Amino acid sequence: MSVTQEQVLAVLRTVQDPDLHKDIVTLGFVKDVRIAGGAV
Repeated sequence: MSVTQEQVLAVLRTVQDPDLHKDIVTLGFVKDVRIAGGAV
């Protein structure tokens, strides 16, 4: 089973900034997600 970009983003949305109390995707800390051969 291969990993999709949406799956990676969903997991990253669970990572919260401790000061801003929002996830790192919403805050714009994640600019790009690349998947190649199962590696992210």
